Amino acid sequence: MLKITITKKAQRQTLSVTITKDCTVNVIAPKFVSDDYIYKFLQKHKTWIDNKIEECKNSFVLYEHTDMWPLWGSYHPIKLVKNAPQPIKYSKPYFYIDTNLFKQNKSIFRRQVYLFYKTQLKPKLIPRLRVYLGAINQDFNKLFIRNSLRRWGSCSPLKNLNFSFRLAWLPLRLVDYIIAHEVAHLVYMNHSKAFWGLVERLDKHYKKRRKELRKWERVRVI
Repeated sequence: MLKITITKKAQRQTLSVTITKDCTVNVIAPKFVSDDYIYKFLQKHKTWIDNKIEECKNSFVLYEHTDMWPLWGSYHPIKLVKNAPQPIKYSKPYFYIDTNLFKQNKSIFRRQVYLFYKTQLKPKLIPRLRVYLGAINQDFNKLFIRNSLRRWGSCSPLKNLNFSFRLAWLPLRLVDYIIAHEVAHLVYMNHSKAFWGLVERLDKHYKKRRKELRKWERVRVI
């Protein structure tokens, strides 16, 4: 059965018909136009409407989302997809997100976002981490990529390194700074002068990186 929504606006001078993402016929009309006139207009353009609805039902990509998601320091547009083989996929320049994901509760949606970015982060994180560890002849116990929205990273007294999945949002120069910061904690479990001296040895631009990182702390995609 055809789904139709009609919105009338006093300031509107023309009648428009669009097909929404859920294949609803959306009509925006002037306030003075009668419903009878609108339905006659729709009947007159029935072939065009039927074709558009069929395209909507069979189309892989439904529409482009207005949001932009970050990946490695750049923002990319989103396309919503019907019955996608995976919940979230990135293929330059778009994020492709299964529409079913938006029907899930927030915790499931957040979990899928976390898993997607974790998958993006891990292959870049580990080789970079090894470079910094080698620079000061240190090693860690365990490595975790956490679903953390507050901290970028941390180092435990047991030499476990924790990094937020959000590192995949950042330019790689900031990822390198965060790695250098946490690797330095393998030597100094504080923020002493000696600690910052070691951070500077690992990343001579660390002060600039710290300042740049602050603007990313407000970024949210979930």
